[in-house]
Amino acid sequence: MEDICKHLMELEAKVKTLSSENSVLKHQLSEANQKLETQSQSMDTESVSSTKSTMDINYYKDKCKKLEEEAKIRKATKIADLRKELKEKNETIEKLMKKDDVVNYAKLEEQKETLMKVLKQRSEKIQILQNIIDHKESVLSNKNRIIDMKKAKQKTQLCIHWTKTGCCSRGDKCWFAHGEEQLIR
Repeated sequence: MEDICKHLMELEAKVKTLSSENSVLKHQLSEANQKLETQSQSMDTESVSSTKSTMDINYYKDKCKKLEEEAKIRKATKIADLRKELKEKNETIEKLMKKDDVVNYAKLEEQKETLMKVLKQRSEKIQILQNIIDHKESVLSNKNRIIDMKKAKQKTQLCIHWTKTGCCSRGDKCWFAHGEEQLIR
């Protein structure tokens, strides 16, 4: 009986570890998304032609993808481990229940119910986290698509103002080419 309680406490500790790891991953993902969003916003007002900006964007895109993949792998591993442990605990409980010990049976049944409730709560939390990750992936995908579209249009046409007057009020921030040498074909 003490072994079962000990195992149940260990399982609870592992579930808490999973929650804290998920929190850390959510925080890292949030930071990476904030950096990507900041970079995307600055791209609206600054020239995107800079190699450094492109490298930064690609770096944060890659970092977000890696964090999301790590989160998925850790989540899947933890879920599999928790399910395996639950199965083992249920088997142990079933073995002990066969001993016709009514008092132990009632306690084990109560512990099993508690464990099932905890597992259900954890599964619900994991589903919520999965929904958050899916949403973040969708937002990141949209941001990447917008960035790619903006990069594809940059400096592909001559600036009308520069062509007519020889100057442009936007200067280096202008999306259009100021001369044939700046045209990207």
